[in-house]
Amino acid sequence: MIQRLYPLFLLFLFLGCGTDDDDSGITQPAPVEPSGLPAMHLQTDWEVNSRDDYVAGELSGPIAGMDSTTLPVSVRGRGNSTWNFPKKGYQIRFEEKTSLLGMPPDKKWIMLAEYSDKTLLRNHTAFALSRQSDLSYTPQGRFADVYLNGDYHGVYHFTQKAEVSDNRLDLSDEGFLLEVDQLSRLDEDDVYFETERRLFNIKEPDLTIGSPEFLEIRNYVLDFEAALYGDNFTDPELGYARYLDVDAFIDWYFVNELAKNVDAAFHTSVYLHKPAGGKLTMGPVWDFDIGFGNINYNGCDDPTGFYLKDRYYTARLFEDPAFVEKVKARLPHFETGLADLLAEIRQAVTALEGGEVRNDDRWNVIGVYVWPNNVVLDSYEEEVDYLVDWIGQRYTWLGENIRNL
Repeated sequence: MIQRLYPLFLLFLFLGCGTDDDDSGITQPAPVEPSGLPAMHLQTDWEVNSRDDYVAGELSGPIAGMDSTTLPVSVRGRGNSTWNFPKKGYQIRFEEKTSLLGMPPDKKWIMLAEYSDKTLLRNHTAFALSRQSDLSYTPQGRFADVYLNGDYHGVYHFTQKAEVSDNRLDLSDEGFLLEVDQLSRLDEDDVYFETERRLFNIKEPDLTIGSPEFLEIRNYVLDFEAALYGDNFTDPELGYARYLDVDAFIDWYFVNELAKNVDAAFHTSVYLHKPAGGKLTMGPVWDFDIGFGNINYNGCDDPTGFYLKDRYYTARLFEDPAFVEKVKARLPHFETGLADLLAEIRQAVTALEGGEVRNDDRWNVIGVYVWPNNVVLDSYEEEVDYLVDWIGQRYTWLGENIRNL
């Protein structure tokens, strides 16, 4: 049904979806015409050139429930490969929990540059897809024009940080937040453990190696892996289901498989948590700027073909017929959400209110290859059309082939 309705729906949804009319890395003057987006003015005492050290500054804009106010912040760089781009991402930290752009108050916030994603929308789209699932927490985000030290710096995606907090991932003091990561990406003070298959960075709480809490979560993950790869792995009492929230894993799988998110193959930016007394639970989802076909390697450019299904934990889970049946049963839930997801993209394009034009005036990325783009298109509208068409093809292929498992 999705395959038959998709082309007609796409034509209806995107008919007439126009927008307002050499990155040198040199700051350009602010555009004469302001965008319809909220304006955030970030003033720093020094240049932000480190991902480790905070710089003092002030942030002005829709903060703390006010239309405009100014509060002190600390700012540092963020990102791994994205830190090498001219338009850089940042993390800001307020002195107290503070609402930002209408989102619930907290201290730490992420400024995603979305430099390689010409649509600016892939993380936004993934978060919208995650909200269709039953995952316990999905980060919120808002777009805004950013002026850095007085100069226009483009459109940024302000998002909640993937962390434990009353207004974010709400875990008790006895819960754990982990990130699957790579040794080369860790900071010196990170506390982590390795299993036979993966490295787990303990994001929260703050622990010391060898402490009772450290041993608790390490041993739990080791027990999970032993059960998953053991002879009785399909047994509901003795196998992986004893340690893993299977329903949450399936929802997490669909979000990442639909996006063909390359890092979700338990490489990096894969978050999972364990509530006190609960099981290992996937999420929150994170880092989709090179998802949805915005990539030219590992086969993730192609909207056809499985990706995550055949890798690491997921590959073993798909060897269990009961798991496969649960995946098949969950498929229609996501298929029926396709129309809403495409509508969400269209609404986001409208909400940018020409900000995408000013962003490209500043950074000149449209029509230029930026790592690891799969296609280089000549207009913002074509970039959005490519994203939407890729998603439609992905849903069609995945629906047909999951049913045939």
